[in-house]
Amino acid sequence: MFVFACVAMDGCRRATPSEEAATGPIAVATQPVQLGSLQSTISGPGTIVPSTAADWTIFPPESGRIAELPKAEGDAVQAGDVLVKFDFANLESDLAARQVQVQAATGQLDAAKSDLTRISAMYDRGYVPRNDFEAARNAVSQAETELTRAKQLLDVAKAAAERAVIKARFSGVIAKRFHQEGDLVNGAISDPVLRVIDPTRTQVAMRVPVQQVPLILPGQRGTVLSATGPVGDPVSVVSRPTIDDPAASSVEVRLAFNNPSTLPVDSPVQVELLVDQRTNVMVLPTTAVLKADDGTSFVMTAGSDGRAHRRAVRLGLTTKDRVEILSGISVGDRLIVKGLEQVADGTPITISQ
Repeated sequence: MFVFACVAMDGCRRATPSEEAATGPIAVATQPVQLGSLQSTISGPGTIVPSTAADWTIFPPESGRIAELPKAEGDAVQAGDVLVKFDFANLESDLAARQVQVQAATGQLDAAKSDLTRISAMYDRGYVPRNDFEAARNAVSQAETELTRAKQLLDVAKAAAERAVIKARFSGVIAKRFHQEGDLVNGAISDPVLRVIDPTRTQVAMRVPVQQVPLILPGQRGTVLSATGPVGDPVSVVSRPTIDDPAASSVEVRLAFNNPSTLPVDSPVQVELLVDQRTNVMVLPTTAVLKADDGTSFVMTAGSDGRAHRRAVRLGLTTKDRVEILSGISVGDRLIVKGLEQVADGTPITISQ
């Protein structure tokens, strides 16, 4: 682009007719202003990764020891397969104790009910006083309460035992094994045990500069280029990226394939994401749009009077080599595209072919 500035006052004055005759008109090339289409894209490298729903890292729910780890790295898993069994302190003994309590409470309730049946029959015949009958009924009620409490404690123990056994949520493969059987684990998020992925459900992870995040919206479509050529299935933005770290220079954008991809996980790709598109608008080459000292934009047009004319314009969508013009010129105007550095407003021109 060119910046037009007046170095001295004489440089800004319009040439006199005698001076114009001496120098002659300036030869320029022009093109008509036409309507067209314009696309704005973001391009950059990406990586094939498991989709967020098909990428699961298993962490220990609490401190303990790994009792069983039946799958090795690369092994296939089916939904429901046991992946890890933990040995947590006093877990088995507590479960056994709760089971014994339920059995004992059940026996006490059975005995209390049997006693109530016997006393009820005798009470109906007038052989036992009412106090004995009420006491038998109270004993049944108390036994029922104790059994309910024992079952609740057993449910808690069972839930704890279930947390010690991790089963596969989906079919896939073991992508990474971080521990061995017998290892101690501390129950922290910094101490993973296994990573399970489904390699048939993948996405594209692409890093984009934080300045471009406002341009990215869910559903925007893109294309992927692998090492072997273009990938047939388009991709689309899964969700709008968020900037969690104010100091970050880039963020990750996830793009989903419209159809399952055959590219393996960790494959490098190139991504072109369409972020804006305009149709039936005035489009000019960026080299034809100039900047004035005050920052405004203008173009030079060829007038029917044989002179160049400066026209202030308002810009719209801008790409690397083309720009949308919102106002200032009209379709059919003759735009000067070559010889710009030699003309100013009012300069006599001749149009070269």
